[in-house]
Amino acid sequence: MPRYTPWAKRIEHPRIELPRVEHPLIAHAADVAACAHVLLTQSLLARRLAAFANQDTLNASQIDALTRLAAWHDLGKCNHKFQSGRGGHVGEIIDLFRAPTHRPQGKRLADALPRDLDEPYFYAAFAHHGWPKNRNDRNDMALWAPKDGYDPLDEVERIIQASARWCPQADFSALPENEALVHALNGLITLADWVGSDTRFFPFEPEADADARYHASLARAEAAMRQIGLISPTRPAAEGLTFSAISPFPPRAAQAALWDLPTTAPSLTILEAATGSGKTEAALGRFLQLFAAGEVDGLYFALPTRAAATQLHRRVYQAIQRALGPAAPPVILAVPGYHRVDEADGHALPDYKVRWDDPQDRLRGWASEHSKRFLGAAIAVGTIDQALLSALQVKHTHLRGLPLLRNLLVVDEVHASDVYMARLLKAVLNRQIKAGGHALLLSATLGAQRRLELLNAERSLKKKDKPKHAEARVAAYPLLTYRAGDAQGQIAPGDVTTPKAVRLQPRPWMDDHAALAQAALAHAARGARVLIIRNTVNDCRQTQIALEALDPAPLLHCQGVPTCHHARYAPSDRQLLDAAVEAALDPHRPAPQPGAAGVIIVATQTVEQSLDIDADHLITDLCPMDVLLQRVGRLQRHARPRPQGFERATVEVLTPAARDLSLYLTPARGRATHGLGTVYADLRYIEAAWAVIEDHPEVEIPRDARALVEDATHPEILDAIAQRDDAWRQHARAQGGQAYADQKTAEVNLLDWFEDEFGAPFPQDRHLNARLGELDRLITLTPPPIGPFGAPISALKIPQFLLSGIDFEGDEAESIEVIGDQLQITAGAPFIYDRLGLSRAAEAPKGQGQSV
Repeated sequence: MPRYTPWAKRIEHPRIELPRVEHPLIAHAADVAACAHVLLTQSLLARRLAAFANQDTLNASQIDALTRLAAWHDLGKCNHKFQSGRGGHVGEIIDLFRAPTHRPQGKRLADALPRDLDEPYFYAAFAHHGWPKNRNDRNDMALWAPKDGYDPLDEVERIIQASARWCPQADFSALPENEALVHALNGLITLADWVGSDTRFFPFEPEADADARYHASLARAEAAMRQIGLISPTRPAAEGLTFSAISPFPPRAAQAALWDLPTTAPSLTILEAATGSGKTEAALGRFLQLFAAGEVDGLYFALPTRAAATQLHRRVYQAIQRALGPAAPPVILAVPGYHRVDEADGHALPDYKVRWDDPQDRLRGWASEHSKRFLGAAIAVGTIDQALLSALQVKHTHLRGLPLLRNLLVVDEVHASDVYMARLLKAVLNRQIKAGGHALLLSATLGAQRRLELLNAERSLKKKDKPKHAEARVAAYPLLTYRAGDAQGQIAPGDVTTPKAVRLQPRPWMDDHAALAQAALAHAARGARVLIIRNTVNDCRQTQIALEALDPAPLLHCQGVPTCHHARYAPSDRQLLDAAVEAALDPHRPAPQPGAAGVIIVATQTVEQSLDIDADHLITDLCPMDVLLQRVGRLQRHARPRPQGFERATVEVLTPAARDLSLYLTPARGRATHGLGTVYADLRYIEAAWAVIEDHPEVEIPRDARALVEDATHPEILDAIAQRDDAWRQHARAQGGQAYADQKTAEVNLLDWFEDEFGAPFPQDRHLNARLGELDRLITLTPPPIGPFGAPISALKIPQFLLSGIDFEGDEAESIEVIGDQLQITAGAPFIYDRLGLSRAAEAPKGQGQSV
């Protein structure tokens, strides 16, 4: 009777008459072990993991030991139930591992495994499917007993023995008791398993010889990881490298200062400079230097919004092509719903498959095919959410966190994080630095206290360390603050940015859509490109409707349809809308012709950060000062001809009709009006910003940027507002309590690699997200209807607040009906989707006054 060959992977052909194809378990063990070995020997991961144990790098005996653990990741598949196609394997192997040695099966496994290795390492190897686990408690030893000529433990012993031949230098006693290293191992094995399970790189081999397969898989793993970007191509020579590799223009002062910083590890750097001052190119220059020095393998460029990431991807790709040419690694867009690498877009298919038109893109685009792979890219441009998910107790958090360690993490608009997100970011930065890695934070409007908190991510600031308002408002700007190895300091590089004089003009039109529409149309009639930014989707829509009632001609059009821009659109429509806004406010557009009509774009916060768009005139809702300065950054961003009467940058700031924000105060938050008290819950920031605008109707950027931010956001200023009367004091206490609760929520949700034992179960009773309160539901539309701009709509995200009071647990629309120019989509309740976005049917087009 021929020997039974246990399988690890199989391909079924249920619809056609083809035999089932199986990949032997020992061959898959060889594939994954080879992937782990290549990651540890040809990327910076060995150095990063070693840093957790205060070593320079892992030695050969440690690398072989970790590789053997990778080979054992699927030992659980030897059990009878899995081999019959009816059972699992993670809990089953953990049961066997924890079985008492007086049980025959438990004794055989204990005898086969090394006795000099800390138990958590085994759990990290076995629990590689995204959920950590160190218990199962089913204890079904019959799964492991000999039966029908097959003994599962024979195969277990065979794999363990084969791994010893593959990794002869393994010394398990050389692996320290180190919780962070255990967490990292789980990420390493999970990543190796994802690559090693891809038949594009590791084809099935039913009659594989184990040792030959391992050595062949080493070559396959190296080739695969070079193509997909997990190990680096040829690095540029560090000697003679200049900023001209990134940009054809001479470096500005802040860019030159960042370029001149040492590449010593670990490093955490904060660059504060005005919008439009070249922070993106400065960051890319920093990456190129670290890459050439062998200090990073790649780059993750994190931005606050999808729109910003989508636009910046193109700039980063072009810069990397300029710097590295044909040797450039793949540059992916790390935004869910997109499958973009370099200049190519993949097409989503069922079962998480992606179709690529070019076979080369099919390999280079590997990391873009699934959001859990994003951080495994060589170079990725995406949202901050992906990095923050690597610090949460969510499925596959280790798969996200491990590859990030080897890359430079750049966080743009770092000031935009709220209390919850800031706490998660500190955990990510702490892990990055303790691994000997590198991070760079960028901001135009960072407050002094937040700067210190981020720079000291591993600890909490004491009261005596916090900067006073008087010193904070006169700090240099631009400013470069850094920690590199044991050195730290600050550099005031000066600024060569062209000063921008800005007029701030309060307008009591927050409630008056008609007055706002008339003013905007008057500006457009004089040839201006007018950007209107409202705090809420509701106000965005109502402003659009008021404008259309007067004259739709100068409004933003997408595929010939008048519309606005906010986050409540389907991904395919957002791509079209983003392109329409970029075209309308293209900073490189031709000079205006006398008598030519302008254009009006009505939007929410989706356009306020990181986008390289250029308006002639800005109308914006009142908002916190750091946010306002971000919005001002979209106004006359570049030196170019302006229509007559718009030569000077002017911002009309929409305010309530009455100059008394105390009317909006309640114990916990302001009234849900125009985002005051909801989008921007702490009205002290709004009050402080309003006062600064009244006191400083004429400002100059960047000269006044530091003082404007500190005068409207510093804790001393907020405390002074809180002392005005009982209503403000009560509001301040409520906001302080909410901030404390948000911070504690973050700490409960965090996975701390340095403190938390691997295997402790993650919460299964609540959904954790990178942004507090965002429990949006992504539903699929089958078949995809044609949307308002002519593109098929295959998926739609329904915000959590729109689902309030609805009993709906599915992930697919119950019905789709075309009613005129609208789609009525039923998902527990009817929703309307049209050119103004998504709303509940009973409320269209009013919305709910929510932000983006």
